[in-house]
Amino acid sequence: MGSDLRDRLRYWRSRAGLTQKQLAAAIGIDAASITRWQQGDVVPTTTRLLQVAEACGVDMVTFWGPMPEAPADVDEGAA
Repeated sequence: MGSDLRDRLRYWRSRAGLTQKQLAAAIGIDAASITRWQQGDVVPTTTRLLQVAEACGVDMVTFWGPMPEAPADVDEGAA
């Protein structure tokens, strides 16, 4: 699941126009957790992945399905 999960987290977060900090706030965790997930240091629980997908405006089938063209990454420093 490693790099595929990292890529999907980054892709859907960016596609939703969310920074790591914004996504973290949307699901009630700290931004460092999002960073650790995207770096592959920690794997989020299924519950957290459901929350991520919802915050990004997709369901889990879409989250794990084929990814269209990747959007430009959202600036991590933005609030």
